Amino acid sequence: MKAIIAQLIDDFHERKRPALVARHKKIVQIPGKANVVIGMRRTGKTFFCYQKMQELVGISITQMLYLNFEDDRLLGFTIHDFQSILDVYYGKYPEHRDTQCHFFFDEIQSIAQWELFSIP
Repeated sequence: MKAIIAQLIDDFHERKRPALVARHKKIVQIPGKANVVIGMRRTGKTFFCYQKMQELVGISITQMLYLNFEDDRLLGFTIHDFQSILDVYYGKYPEHRDTQCHFFFDEIQSIAQWELFSIP
């Protein structure tokens, strides 16, 4: 699973971001808490994530990570694999261990018990 995660991280950092139409929606930020966007399928949640990335002006793309858990390569991913995301990410970017990083997990609800995972 670690090799797959490493490839997904590389893919995200190397690919061009999609063109966006800005949406004027606000999320109430609660310090120390994850932001969760919910809604019906095909309503723009993924593009909302990309818009939030775009708003992180001055933040290196390597301080961001986007994973879509509906990616076929993540079939078989379980709650026990979440630590592998951190291990691989910080293995690639050890300089970011003490900086704020932004992880965007799309379709995370497809992983049973995902809510038990937290990033320290």
